[in-house]
Amino acid sequence: MHVDGEFRGLLRLASLKEVPREKWPYTTVADVVADGGASSLSIEVNHPAARAMRELLAPGRGRLAVTENGKLVGIVTRRDLMQFVEIHNELEK
Repeated sequence: MHVDGEFRGLLRLASLKEVPREKWPYTTVADVVADGGASSLSIEVNHPAARAMRELLAPGRGRLAVTENGKLVGIVTRRDLMQFVEIHNELEK
């Protein structure tokens, strides 16, 4: 059952490519996203950044949705965290 406003997943290009062209007019974003597994594509806002980094370093994981109580509050990318680390290192010098 879908709760209004609940994060359901990320739309990825690879998932779109799997939809046969003849089904494009009848396929919704929800149809494609539903197969993605929302829990594996998101991280709760209160989890440590180190956990997000570990997940983002896994193959095929370039971004994670950040959720709070199941609702989308942002997106963090591997690049975001790498830039954070670079800035943090520069400030410590």
